[in-house]
Amino acid sequence: MKRILIPILMLCMGFANQVKAEGTYTDTDLTTFNNVIYVAPKTMVPGDKATLSICMNNTAAIRGFQFDMYLPTGVTAVKNNKGRYICAFNADRLPEDDEHTLTLGAQDDGAIRFLCGSQYDETFTGNEGEIATIQVEVAAGVTEGSYPITLKAMKLTETDISKFYEAEEVITTLTISVADNIKSLNADSENGNIFDMQGRKVEKAVKKGLYIRNGKKEVVR
Repeated sequence: MKRILIPILMLCMGFANQVKAEGTYTDTDLTTFNNVIYVAPKTMVPGDKATLSICMNNTAAIRGFQFDMYLPTGVTAVKNNKGRYICAFNADRLPEDDEHTLTLGAQDDGAIRFLCGSQYDETFTGNEGEIATIQVEVAAGVTEGSYPITLKAMKLTETDISKFYEAEEVITTLTISVADNIKSLNADSENGNIFDMQGRKVEKAVKKGLYIRNGKKEVVR
């Protein structure tokens, strides 16, 4: 078994099959809407799981909504052991004795469709902030950069469903940063610990692959 030590800075260089940031885009100016749903900006590292905050700013009394979420390439929504997306309401914005339901479904174009309504015409409380969360995961091969999370075909409805508010597209940024992950793994590995490229601690670097040991990347062939 042959081991080759390479400086830790090599972690910042490209490997085959990496996913790169998707071109140029501009975050949506939310101040142009009175009633809108958006994803709060988030920073993650490759191989990481995290919770996205889905927020709503509203001047009207909103009963329900619908929109399609498009995650960037290399980012996927996490499912539970029943194959359902891990998503939940924020109870702070639900009325007392709430009857709201939230349904998510995969679309043919890769979007995740969110459908929310209230059987008894209850409306959300408050006028800004998080209404729900969804768990996502970034693939290990995603490179550092800024990526768009896009919500399309958005419609927010009042109790009278003939009164609604639309947004064709709302974009916010998901930032992928490898620096914090490398710094953390490097510091821990200098204490003698060994990690794989997903940041998982291992007992020995025995399988073929890449590892971090003593602040350096180790290739086991």
